[in-house]
Amino acid sequence: MPPKKVVLITGASGRMGIDLCQRLADRFEVRAGVRRDVEGLANPVPCHIREFDSVLAAMQGVDCCIHLAGQSWDKDVVEFMIPDNVAAVYNVFEAARRARVKRVVFASTNHVVGNYLEEGITVTEDVPPRPDTFYAVTKVYGEALGRFYAE
Repeated sequence: MPPKKVVLITGASGRMGIDLCQRLADRFEVRAGVRRDVEGLANPVPCHIREFDSVLAAMQGVDCCIHLAGQSWDKDVVEFMIPDNVAAVYNVFEAARRARVKRVVFASTNHVVGNYLEEGITVTEDVPPRPDTFYAVTKVYGEALGRFYAE
């Protein structure tokens, strides 16, 4: 039997991360990327997304990174969102490139098209972004950065 693929999940101690780590553990070798110790989280690895060297170290030997870490819309833009949702997203994609990680899954949000939804307009895959919060703007950036790295 071939070895399991290695999946790094950033933000593994968050609401979605804990659940995803558990759900993927039977099919993959899951590395739970965290910035501090979390009790009960299997296979934690240091991965502070604001620190490039920490992210790069966590990416070593990884086949896929699922990037969940970041800040939500109720946080201060300058203090939290720009460092965690803009600068750190660069750290994740660039570290993945340098570590030769084959795939990065970037968790976005329906809020990147939120203003269409507010107006009751049907959203298709070809509509341009219309973010409804600054949080959504940071997610549009992450989507664009992901496309840049993919291409």
